Order: sequence, then structure tokens, then C-alpha cells
Amino acid sequence: MTTFVRTRGGAFVAAALAVAVAVLAGLHVGQRPGLVLGLTAGLLVFLIGVSDPGLLALVCCPAFLMVMRTSVAGTDLAISDLAITVCALTALVSGPRPFSPPMRSLLWLCVGYQAALTITLIATPYRANFIEWGHEWMLAAGALIVGWTLAASGRANAACNVLLTCGGLIALGVIGQGLWQFAHGDYSAVYLAGPFPMHKNLAGTILAFLALLAYARPLWLRVPTNLLRLSFGLMLIALLFTQARQGIVALMVGMLVLLWLRPKEQRRSTVIVVLAIPVAGFIWWATQQQLADPSDFSSANIRISSWKTSIDIWQLNPWFGQGLRWWYRPDFPGIIAPPNGLTEMLTSAGIIGVAAYLVLFGGALWVLAQVPRRYSALAIAVLVAHLLRGQLDMFWLAVVASLPWLLIGICLGAQRWENPEDTAPTTQRRPAEVGV
Repeated sequence: MTTFVRTRGGAFVAAALAVAVAVLAGLHVGQRPGLVLGLTAGLLVFLIGVSDPGLLALVCCPAFLMVMRTSVAGTDLAISDLAITVCALTALVSGPRPFSPPMRSLLWLCVGYQAALTITLIATPYRANFIEWGHEWMLAAGALIVGWTLAASGRANAACNVLLTCGGLIALGVIGQGLWQFAHGDYSAVYLAGPFPMHKNLAGTILAFLALLAYARPLWLRVPTNLLRLSFGLMLIALLFTQARQGIVALMVGMLVLLWLRPKEQRRSTVIVVLAIPVAGFIWWATQQQLADPSDFSSANIRISSWKTSIDIWQLNPWFGQGLRWWYRPDFPGIIAPPNGLTEMLTSAGIIGVAAYLVLFGGALWVLAQVPRRYSALAIAVLVAHLLRGQLDMFWLAVVASLPWLLIGICLGAQRWENPEDTAPTTQRRPAEVGV
């Protein structure tokens, strides 16, 4: 397996970046020492990443789950976005090559999606529109490349262990806080207070996807079964404490997809269905309670109001939309963000954006369906769960949008690590392998 940095072009790119940073640092060393320090630290991290992008991605795994904000070049970023961007750039320079055919197909689908969104950049040019366009690049394609790099460099087990450990710590924090609330007569949803504050929907989504990873027990994951069962049970209990309905629905759907894809390996269908019935009943009851609330500030009523407003906004420019993150523009004061992925795309990029959105996810499901179930079962379940979760809440958000693509990349990278010849492009196989 080759890497781009080992080629003459890769070495040139790495050297050019180092020279550019050195020149910028020299120009500003007297006036802006903070900038120089930041550039130097960034160059050091980048060079470490170029030498071993899989190791850098592994170290950054906990950061992939953090939404605390930081400012970079005047742009407000979540820590997870920054970590994925750095790891993706180093992986592009020196990550494992070549990409397997399924991986290349998914990346081309991401390219097609982003190309379609350039129309809204032209139709409604403003700064936040361009920033969010690049942000969505990283949330999908960037996370996919990082996941691939982790697994294709032989670190799938280590990365999943780190992610599951982080999920377990989040679960313990949620359960502990939930028990404290219950002891004081407070039965409301748990909003994790520390050490890293999390909204219930963020914590619930993270727990749902990592619980799905533990439940799937992919055959390439070398983790003791009992430990995975413990992780799954812990995160499931914590997910119920958060009362994050989109997370609960995502986990239920993902588990059903796994049962459908691997009926011989998953012998727990009866138990899962029995458990799913009361959970689904609770979600239905909670939703009906909110809809019956006479106030306009319940979660369900806010979403209905936001949906109606989004349809009105979409009709102002049905083909191209109002631009990405249009609800932050000053000409839309007091507007609440669209309530789900479909209305978000419809208002942001119009009919063209919705078509690109459907092609991206429909094409990704088709590509993953061609991959052996050993590697694709978890990836398909995660993608379906992600798509459905996004119809119950905002879609393109830090962590909740990148974590599913990270897991999908790990699945495809694991296939490449275990079967380097079988997943190589046809043109790079030996003559005997292609029937010549």
C-alpha cells in the first residue's frame, strides 16, 4: 500500500506548505507573535500527521466527539470540525493509497454533492455560505477519509476502542447526573453538565451511534464480546436518560437494519422487538403530550412552526434556495433553523440541493450494498440511522453529521486492511487476478 507523500508530488506539496508557513511566520514575527506561534504549532502537527496520519487521527479520536467552540482565522469552529479538518488534510497528503473502489465511489458522490451546491454559492454569495460549503465537505468527505485512514493503516481496533471508551464515559456521566436528578424528583431529560457540557440531543446521538457499533460486533473488530455487551447496555441506559427521541429512533432503526442484513448472526430479534415496542410507545406518548401543550414553546410545536416557516422561505427561491445557513443572515431576523435535513436542504439549496442530497445518500447506500456484509452491515445501518435521525432534527451539525461518516470510513478501511489485493483497483492488480 502506497501513500501520496512518498511520491515526488507528495514530497513537493509537503515542502511547499512548510515553506509557505515559514514565510508567513517571518513576515509577522514582530507584529503578531500569537499568529507565529499558532502557525508554528500547526506546522508541527501537520508534519507529524504527514509522517503517520493514522496515528494523528487515533490521537484525535476523543476530539471528534467535542463540540466546544474555537476560533480559527476569524471563523468559529467546533473542536471536532478542526480535528477532522487537520486529520483529513494530512491523510490526503500521506494517507494509505490507493482508495478501494467503494471508497472512491463514495468520495465521488461527495464531490458531486458539493458541485451541485456551488450553484447556490453563485446564486446567493455571502461569506457564511462559502464557509458552510467547506464545512459540509469536512463533515462528510473529510470524516470518511479520516475513518478510512484509521482502519487502512491497521488502527480500526484502537480507534473503535477509543470511541467506545469515550462513549462509556459520556454514558457514566449521563447516568450519574440522571440518578441525581431522579433522587431530587426531577424526571426531565438529562443535559450533561460536565466535564464537557452536552445538549441532550448531542449526547443522545453520540450514544446511539456508538451503541450501534457495540451492538453490531463487526467480525473485524477484535474486542471481547462481553465488553461490547457491557458497552451497549451502558450506552442504551444513558440514551434513555437523555430522552433524545431522534437518538432512540436512530438506534432502533439501525438495530433493525442489522437484523435484516445479518439474520443468522443476530439471534436477538425477538428480544429487540419486545424492547422496541415500549420505547416506541413512550416516544409516541411524549410527542402527543407536547403537541397537546397549549404553549408554542414545546419541542414539537416549535418544529411544526419552523417547518411552516421553512416552506415559506423555500418558496422565495425554489430552485436555488437562500444559501447555506441562511437563518443567520440579518435579512431573516428571528427565524429558527429548519427542523430537519430535508427542509434544511430545500431552503438552503432548493430543489437542486434536495436532488443532490438524495443522490448522495441513495448512491452511498447502493455502493455499500455491493460490499461484503462483513464490512458493510454496520456501515449501512449507520447510514440509514443517520439519514432518519436527520429528518427529526437539524442535519449538518458538528459531530452528529461527521461521526456516521467516520464509522463508515472505518468499515471500508478495515476491508482494505484485511484484503489489500481484493480491494485494489483493477488496473493495479496482477494479471492473474483479473483473468488475463
